[in-house]
Amino acid sequence: MLMHNLMLNDLAHARIADLHREVAAIQLARLARKPRPCAPYRPAVHIPRQRGQARPLAAPEPGPARRRAVRLLSLLGVRRYAPR
Repeated sequence: MLMHNLMLNDLAHARIADLHREVAAIQLARLARKPRPCAPYRPAVHIPRQRGQARPLAAPEPGPARRRAVRLLSLLGVRRYAPR
């Protein structure tokens, strides 16, 4: 009986050591990961124009193909459409 308890105790300690190693590996992997950009979809900051500065060029209107794709994807429940 005593030997059996000692064996179970050894197994438990081995399992605990395995778990500790696993947690350490996860933490190391987390530290090694590249940091994510904090706000990738933040809108551009508005900088007031100086006197006499030309108005910035407007972006071209998105074409009908993109509008069709966005409409189709929104129908399917996709939030954002960003082509490759």
